[in-house]
Amino acid sequence: DAGVSPKAAVCALSDDLSARSPAPMERERTTMASPRGKDLEEIQLDVDRTPHLAPGQAEVLTNILQAHCQKQAAGGAPTSDGQGHYVQGMHLLAACPLWAGLGEAAALAVFEHALDTL
Repeated sequence: DAGVSPKAAVCALSDDLSARSPAPMERERTTMASPRGKDLEEIQLDVDRTPHLAPGQAEVLTNILQAHCQKQAAGGAPTSDGQGHYVQGMHLLAACPLWAGLGEAAALAVFEHALDTL
C-alpha cells in the first residue's frame, strides 16, 4: 500500500514475526550451542565498526548476531567454510531493524526473516 510508511511496514512485520516466535531470546540462549570463537571474534569486530548505533545498541546487536549463530549451530546447519555460522557483513543487515527503532526480540525476528527469504 502506497499510504503505509516504511517504518509502519517494518513494525507490522516485526509484530507478526514476534507473535510467531516460540520463546524469548534469553530462554533460547540457554538451550543452544555457543558460537565458535572465530564467530565471536568476527561479530565483535563488525559490531565495533557498525555506524550510527544508539547507546546500548552495540550490545543488542551482538546479542542478535550471537543468537542467530547459536540457532544455526544448534540446528546442525552446515557452514560453507567449515569455520562458523557468522558471515562478515551480517551486522549491517541485523542493524537495520535497530536503526528503525525495534527492540531486541523484534529485530532478531526481522533479521532472521530477511535471511530466510534472501
